[in-house]
Amino acid sequence: MSKNYISTFIKEREGKYGKFMTVSMKLEELNKLPVDKYGHVRVTINQRKEEDKFGNTHYMIEDTYKADNVTDSGQNSQKSVTELGQTGQAPDKYRTSTAQDDGLPF
Repeated sequence: MSKNYISTFIKEREGKYGKFMTVSMKLEELNKLPVDKYGHVRVTINQRKEEDKFGNTHYMIEDTYKADNVTDSGQNSQKSVTELGQTGQAPDKYRTSTAQDDGLPF
């Protein structure tokens, strides 16, 4: 599988609270990347073996990883927002805890 390198300038720096990275790239480079069904652009930032002549310590590639979310029964292992409901918790039929509901909201 070939890597789709993205033209960027990425430098690791040391600050008052630890290390951080600065990233500089052209908007056109970002617009070339595919967008997933959630509207996200996925990239991977890797450390270079050694700093290049411009001081870049990292490089960026397109993230092409596809997770396998299908269980043996063919059902999707991730629950949708409608299945989780407004609270963000799984409905009773998915809960494994046997704790009694004490009426508290937390």
